[in-house]
Amino acid sequence: MKKCLIINDIDVLKSVSNPFRLDLIRRLFIEPKTGQMLADEMQLPRSKIHYHLNILITHGIIKICYEKKIKNIIHKYYAPTAQSLAVDEQILNYAINKQRKRHEP
Repeated sequence: MKKCLIINDIDVLKSVSNPFRLDLIRRLFIEPKTGQMLADEMQLPRSKIHYHLNILITHGIIKICYEKKIKNIIHKYYAPTAQSLAVDEQILNYAINKQRKRHEP
């Protein structure tokens, strides 16, 4: 696991800015879990959990750390790719400037 993942892409920043996804990441920092484990823990449909997990995987925030076969079903365990996340200052400046331009008359 990397020590720190530096976010230097606006789409990656958007993916982790979602409060629900931040909660998923927080839960996965505690220990690797399957989508079903997260769904049970959060009392939500597994499809909703997997939708958000796939977005986080696509952007390199989490990964499948191992798989376990139980009764011919492969259970994928997810974990963060780094111990911490940091945002590149240039991305923050870009986002702030874009927001300001939207609100200019």
